[in-house]
Amino acid sequence: MSNRLLEAGRASLMLGLAAFVSAGCGGLTLRGFFVDNAYPKTAESIPPRDLLLSVDASVAPALIVAYQKPHEAATCLDQLASDDAAIDALTSYGACLAKGGAEADCSQGLPWIPETSAASKQPSIPQGNSCPGQLPSALDQMRMYLSLGDAARALYDYHLDTRGQAALGKPLKPELSQAFRQSLRHASQILALDPKNDGDPRLPTFAQSGGAANGAFMAGYTYGLFWLREKARLYATPEQKSAIDSYRFGGAATSSVGTLVALALDLYFSDQAPTPPQERALDACIEKAGKPVSGDPGRKLQDCALAQLKTNFRQNEWDLLCAQEGDVLTLLGDEFHGLLRFDPMADRILWPFFRDFKDILLGNNFIRTPLAVDMNQAVLVGLDERACRMRDMDSQKCLMTGTLSSIIEPIFAAPLDKVYSGLEGPGGESGTWIDGSIRSLNPAARGATFGAGKLLVLNPSRSEGIPSKRITQFVEQFLQTTDALGASQRSWEIAYAAGYQKQRHERACVLAKLTSNFSLCPEVAPSAPESVPAADPGGDSIRVWVPEDIEPKTLFASGYTFDPLVMSALFAWGQQQALLDRKRIFGWLGWCAMLAMEDGAVKCDVKGVSTLYRQRVDAHKVEVRTEVDGYRKYSDKVLWQRHLDERRRLLKKNFKDCD
Repeated sequence: MSNRLLEAGRASLMLGLAAFVSAGCGGLTLRGFFVDNAYPKTAESIPPRDLLLSVDASVAPALIVAYQKPHEAATCLDQLASDDAAIDALTSYGACLAKGGAEADCSQGLPWIPETSAASKQPSIPQGNSCPGQLPSALDQMRMYLSLGDAARALYDYHLDTRGQAALGKPLKPELSQAFRQSLRHASQILALDPKNDGDPRLPTFAQSGGAANGAFMAGYTYGLFWLREKARLYATPEQKSAIDSYRFGGAATSSVGTLVALALDLYFSDQAPTPPQERALDACIEKAGKPVSGDPGRKLQDCALAQLKTNFRQNEWDLLCAQEGDVLTLLGDEFHGLLRFDPMADRILWPFFRDFKDILLGNNFIRTPLAVDMNQAVLVGLDERACRMRDMDSQKCLMTGTLSSIIEPIFAAPLDKVYSGLEGPGGESGTWIDGSIRSLNPAARGATFGAGKLLVLNPSRSEGIPSKRITQFVEQFLQTTDALGASQRSWEIAYAAGYQKQRHERACVLAKLTSNFSLCPEVAPSAPESVPAADPGGDSIRVWVPEDIEPKTLFASGYTFDPLVMSALFAWGQQQALLDRKRIFGWLGWCAMLAMEDGAVKCDVKGVSTLYRQRVDAHKVEVRTEVDGYRKYSDKVLWQRHLDERRRLLKKNFKDCD
């Protein structure tokens, strides 16, 4: 927890007390404050549930997943939405599991799973549309089997959770069934908007956490990984370069600052030829960060992406934020809409970025899904960027709100009134939209569900948090409490994601035996060897945290404190950790050609040591280590206090009210 934020909180609290006194409210006691807030003076009715939004938030994560041919999957989902027999079969499947039925038994009631009679042992097909089994590839077929199974589970859980366990075995309410059909159509629309219709569900996925300025560590880590990829590509043979070009990620599930990091990744994994105006914008982007990394004039998209990671995480508070109009009494009023707004960031960073590159971002194979929360309906919603391609959609506004809503922390910043998930078409979804990290600090579950490949989970904090002294102040207690709740939720979700991946594989093996589709479970195929070689070490997911031994610990941010010195240090630490982790991460990802360029003993089909690459990596390690060592001087309390005093002076001078 940053002392700067706590001091700011104390100052706000003292200003509030002074304002109460000056306004004649000095007689307000803690007892009176509690009484006044325990029971509202005016009774208000609870708004109705938006059933469609609520159901879609529950089932859409299972339905909007990666396919090789998403357009064909979209057609199938649209057909299922209109098929009564298929809807009934999915409901029965969910009920069967809720009663304790086994996956093998419950699945045989689905129209796309052959049903085997115990008497005749002859397969028969239940009634209903069987299009999932007719998708172009075995992989897409199995992906949809698993996707629909997850959606049916979520639907039936919703049925039981909202009606009680006495509803087990009872039919769904018609309005719930209708909402599910609309969610199927929503997923169909998003998949139909895929620009390439040529995906690879087995590509790894990022899950990137919230953490405000501490996101500079994630940005540095990401920069470090792809700096290595660019340098390896520069010194590679044609065969090695071909292999390196195939080393990609398929998407990212993000919340808060992770959404900003993913914008750069979205640009990085683009391969379109830029137009002349875009090329000029790319040149300007690269120039801000200095020398391009790739050494290849044809890779301006990638160089700009890496430049974005550097420049976006060296901003001041006044480059990103402005203060809302009002005094401290506004905090307790009925018209409080946050202390701050992100107008400078929106106007100077996001708007130009999307203006220049939105066609590139929306035309590639990398799928970003920022997470946002509607406080009105208490739902977590994924804002798949493909929704911004919808007919009559304002794509600029769609991309802007999708990014901003995912990073707005309540109380600190004003919420948004509308986002565009595609559920309600180009009109968008109204509500009170804030940072998705309130419900999903690291959206690892969304990332695990989206792809069939590995999941790289990036976090901008230490796994065990930062120790603090005894907490006595109100603001400290509030901030530490919210931090603790967020840390608990993040740890739970990361663990859940790993468990989900394991369970999904087990289900794929059960379904493989029923359907003879071994695309996601080759080890149970009749022709499989008795002993199948283990996958790369690390399982299906790897977690990256800020190491505990990073010093000085004072160079860590909290809340909306954006100090270029702190962020530069975190960025450098992220780079250093990526360099240290490279053998582990690249080996786990199967990116062996890059490792073989450093070490001839690495097992890889594409071999060849590059002395130039190895020397460049060694030199870069020294450069980064030297930068990191330069920050250690801030362990000196006098020097650190001098820096804090200077930052406070600059903030008072430059931080402005919003227009």
